[in-house]
Amino acid sequence: MLNNRRIGQMREHMQLAQVYQRLETARLRVTPQRQTVLRILSRRLGEELSAEDLHRLAAEDEDPVGLATVYRTLDILVRVGVLIQVMHEDGVSRYRLDVETLQPQQHLICVRCGDLVAFTLSWLNGLGERVHAATGFTVLDHELKLYGVCTACQGGGRGGVG
Repeated sequence: MLNNRRIGQMREHMQLAQVYQRLETARLRVTPQRQTVLRILSRRLGEELSAEDLHRLAAEDEDPVGLATVYRTLDILVRVGVLIQVMHEDGVSRYRLDVETLQPQQHLICVRCGDLVAFTLSWLNGLGERVHAATGFTVLDHELKLYGVCTACQGGGRGGVG
């Protein structure tokens, strides 16, 4: 039987896996320092943390990361789109994971050229909650892949459909 702590750990792991995939797609390495910063942010979903907060928390976790590295990591993660940067009235930027972008994605995959297109269907929002309400099953993540032929391959001289 899964307890709430274990479910939380599994969700954290899947969120981090999505972030790591984003980094790899952007041709960025998943360094130990980036992992540390992301792990701290994923454990504090909804909280906004400064670079100094992250630096201190990493040291407390016995996984120290230099302050300059924290700043570089935050800049990269904002550019990749997995962090939201918020400038507070005190002039200090604070960061949080952009959980909206970490929602399960759906993909269209062309079986001819291999093109992969991410898309979102609004009627899938809340799917996990609806499944849980109907069955009692706790959904941690989902993935939807639709295979077919893209518009370029349909009419672009690659032997279209039909």
